[in-house]
Amino acid sequence: MSIKSLIIFLLLVPSLVFAWGEEEDVGNIAGKLMLNNGQPMSGAIVFLFDASSGPAPMLGKFWRVPDVISETDEAGEFNIQTKPGRYYLGAVKRMSASAPMGPPVNGDYVFPSHEDEVRGKQKAFRITKWDTTNIGTIKGIIAFDPAKHLYRGPVTSIEGTVFLPDNKPAEHAIVFAYDNAEMSGSPKYASDPSDKDGKYVLKLGKGGKYYLRVRGGYGGGRPTAGSITGGGVATGVNVTLGKTVKGINITGSIFSEFGNKGK
Repeated sequence: MSIKSLIIFLLLVPSLVFAWGEEEDVGNIAGKLMLNNGQPMSGAIVFLFDASSGPAPMLGKFWRVPDVISETDEAGEFNIQTKPGRYYLGAVKRMSASAPMGPPVNGDYVFPSHEDEVRGKQKAFRITKWDTTNIGTIKGIIAFDPAKHLYRGPVTSIEGTVFLPDNKPAEHAIVFAYDNAEMSGSPKYASDPSDKDGKYVLKLGKGGKYYLRVRGGYGGGRPTAGSITGGGVATGVNVTLGKTVKGINITGSIFSEFGNKGK
């Protein structure tokens, strides 16, 4: 993903941090990522997930919206400035331009590995004020294979169907979960794209009350004409840890340059 694409993504989640430059009480985390073929993990997206906001994401179990996002250079190195705290580190090197946003897809190089996720080896790195946490070089990062590397255990989730204003199913829609009724700030979790029947599964890291909103993709900025947007469940959905709430259907609007059509 290019820096331009990252900046577009940030417009969707304005509280997300990219190059924390306006806050004086900041620290840095730096390191280098290497693939299992010995090549640097160049041009990879690097994610930081604030440990105080919830557990680290696990592919197939749930996907969190990152709190901080950056990119590695040609040598696979990164140096990220952000506010002090404890953060989980993740990285994805996209091997297909067809999926620049969201969770990894087949063939993408991914850190941490599925084995580390299952064994609970996702370490939270501490970033301290006015200091740099250097994690060194992480080697042997492998390509993601959904058949082998997806979590298969019980999940906490919301399921339903996304509809267009004419009641037809909406394909490729993304459902976002917020932890506040105003749906302000950054969403906490994001679903995979809805299927051809409009079915979506929004996997969550923990139980609680969530407020839902739909959009035609992970990318931010002004929606494109003809894409689905808005809709959502403003009353909130109560979810118990380890359980699935089904039948939460969402009807979105079609964005146009002259105002949304439909609900």
